[in-house]
Amino acid sequence: MMLKIELMGKSVCPKFLRTSQNWLMQRSQIRCFKISLMFRTFFIILIFVCLSTTTSADRIENPKPIRFLAVGDMMLGRNIAKNIRQNGPEWLLGDVKSTLSGSDILFGNLESPLTSDKSLPRRGFGFTGDPEMARWLKDYGFTVLSVSNNHAFDRGAGGITDTLKYLSKFGIVACGGGTEPSEPYQPQIVDVKGTKFAFFAAESIVNFDSTSGKSGVAFLDSKKIISEIKKIRNDVDFVIVSLHWGNEYKKHPNTNQIRIAHDFIDNGADVIIGHHPHVLQGIERYKDGLIFYSLGNFIFDQRDEPTKRSVIAAIDFYPMNRWLTNPMVTPIAIKNYHPVLDSGNTREKTIGELIEYGKALGKDGVSEFSDIAPAGLEVPPPLPTDILK
Repeated sequence: MMLKIELMGKSVCPKFLRTSQNWLMQRSQIRCFKISLMFRTFFIILIFVCLSTTTSADRIENPKPIRFLAVGDMMLGRNIAKNIRQNGPEWLLGDVKSTLSGSDILFGNLESPLTSDKSLPRRGFGFTGDPEMARWLKDYGFTVLSVSNNHAFDRGAGGITDTLKYLSKFGIVACGGGTEPSEPYQPQIVDVKGTKFAFFAAESIVNFDSTSGKSGVAFLDSKKIISEIKKIRNDVDFVIVSLHWGNEYKKHPNTNQIRIAHDFIDNGADVIIGHHPHVLQGIERYKDGLIFYSLGNFIFDQRDEPTKRSVIAAIDFYPMNRWLTNPMVTPIAIKNYHPVLDSGNTREKTIGELIEYGKALGKDGVSEFSDIAPAGLEVPPPLPTDILK
């Protein structure tokens, strides 16, 4: 016989009462869960917004840029080697050391193999630097060097192998060369304060065939290098490409160089550093990238006056919004085969030429320059508004 309970004057079955109670409890639990989830979501969003806003504001107030310095061709044989033996390594770059020391990355084009192996063949000019130069260049702050140029084979494939070995021994990153056929085209990744730079280097002037040995340098194959850039573009913050190209002693790049440089920028490169002409050429701000068509000489023993004037170039990179400053330059003069900070009339002449060359490049040519200042003094542009929302 089923028991009945009166509720509000009506008979109710206990089974029905239990079912109703369970249903009410479930509804209550669901409601509590929804409220709890809403509060959790709200607090997560609030924390994210606060952190994002704080981080963005801190980056604007304290941008902490990465300072990049670049110089031109460096040949360490002939008269330079002789003077280093006579005067010691401090003679070589002592006059510009203070300017070079303010960089996070210091880059140049190594225009001579480093080897002490006298059995290696001498080809062309036979440029050869003492292997100890790798130690001295490191002491002066050099972090990355291109080895891809038309003098890479002055001591044959063995000279390239030795150069890579000594640079690696003293902690300098070499780009554009390798001991296996595919290595010269691979990017060299440099991490500075959590910001990643990919370096590529290639040359378009081959003095000697490299098929006699495994060691070699990258040839300027735009499609091949752009393919490699695209592979790593999303894994790094900035891409820098060094190109040994153009016509010697010419004041302006040719149309093919301009086309190639624009193509690299369009496909992910941020900066192009040009070498080989031995004289300065113009600088172009193409879209969001910078193109230095030629930085001239930095260490060389050529005699013509235009080959003895150049600049140390500087860029500040801001990783937060992938922005880079307009170039800063400090003119240098090569005196007695080594660079010194320039002054007076020759300094003004160098700046005047850079302005002229920039204007010749058209609307994107850079024709305003400031001297290299301590990193971070140039104020970065406002961050995109969607970052601050």
